[in-house]
Amino acid sequence: QLIKEVEETTISFNYAIESKASREGIVIAFSEWDENGELLSSSYSADAFKKYLEKDGIKITSAVINGSEYEDVIKGAQERFPDKKYLIWSRVGRNTINKTVGGDYVTSSQGYTILSDIESGEMIYYDYTSQSVAWGPDLDEVSRELFTSYGKLIASQITRYL
Repeated sequence: QLIKEVEETTISFNYAIESKASREGIVIAFSEWDENGELLSSSYSADAFKKYLEKDGIKITSAVINGSEYEDVIKGAQERFPDKKYLIWSRVGRNTINKTVGGDYVTSSQGYTILSDIESGEMIYYDYTSQSVAWGPDLDEVSRELFTSYGKLIASQITRYL
């Protein structure tokens, strides 16, 4: 009898969870590189990342922050965005492109992403193992899918820290 009463008893209440990121915003500095180490002009990973987080009401500011070392990038973010809570710095490159017997292009990505508190400069999250794979008959479409998949993957992993 007691088990039945407990199973039939419900309690409901209204609540809302709001992250600091949704109040203070995030700066993202993403870059995409080809298999030869050349910077690409595309922003597929950043666009996918931004779209993923903005659906949860998180304000994203895209930026180009010069520097190849973490210390330079976080210093640039501190100078330019003191009103923002987090910086997400990501560099992703396309690996060697192969062609299948059927004529499709196949490639993978490799990169790293760092989530930092802008004010303190503390690294909150660091990922260098995530990869994405894409294939298809059109090289431009394969690249778009490759970087888009990477952006979505990173966004899904970082949301737990925001």
